Amino acid sequence: MSSLAANSVDRVIPRVPVRHWVFSLPFDLRPLVAYRPAALRLVLNTYLNTVFDWIRGRTRLSQSATVRGAAVTLAQRAGGAINLNPHFHSVIADGVFTEGPEGRPRFVKMRHPGKEEIRELEVRLAFRVLSALQTAKYLDRDGTILHEEDDARPDAHAAILGASLTNHVALGDRTGARVEREIGLAAGSRTPRNLQALGFSLFVGDLISPSRRGSLERLSRYLARPAVSQERLSWAPEGKVRYELSRPRPDGTVAVVFTPALLLEKLAALVPRPRSHLVR
Repeated sequence: MSSLAANSVDRVIPRVPVRHWVFSLPFDLRPLVAYRPAALRLVLNTYLNTVFDWIRGRTRLSQSATVRGAAVTLAQRAGGAINLNPHFHSVIADGVFTEGPEGRPRFVKMRHPGKEEIRELEVRLAFRVLSALQTAKYLDRDGTILHEEDDARPDAHAAILGASLTNHVALGDRTGARVEREIGLAAGSRTPRNLQALGFSLFVGDLISPSRRGSLERLSRYLARPAVSQERLSWAPEGKVRYELSRPRPDGTVAVVFTPALLLEKLAALVPRPRSHLVR
């Protein structure tokens, strides 16, 4: 985590304004990108290219100019309860690069976006991702996942992934049961900052200026954080393992409780398939 963040700040991300972006997928599409690396690549490329086009449109550059967007993206697989939740965290330049004097890159900042403009971008992202998945034959016209022949085989890994997405148990005597939860004194409520369109959600953070390299490194560490915080992991009664959530859920859940074997099952679901790189 610290090594990746330091390298990003020292060698990768130039001194230009950036923002933190988070792009999440509808629940029905998460098994697809969790199980098929090629589908994850397609969704990521569609997401970034759509954002880059949108950023370019917010500059005053002519359509004939050669421009490039820039981003560092981590495809995270874990949710806050050691559950499978594929989503993308990106540090994206708040503008585009074009050719300047003597062929050197020149940065052109975009106009500050309003909430309604980000909402329109979210809707555009939703339709473009769905269209790309349909064109690539991952989805049919009504949005149903098209399964490959190999998907029909009994697969313990697929069962583990599906159970992790829904916070259920895949293996053992409690197959199909819900993961044990610990409920706090009262259910809370909070209003998320992100928007939602067709089950997709988009979060766009505040601007980080070029001079705030410390803030950028802290953000980069957050993007590269491990799936499990060992500080929130502890033993519970009866030899079980308790994992405290970073914040209570709206239903009042403050922790999840696993048997040791179930904890291993949940960790196995977070391991990416071979040749599925998570840092882009």
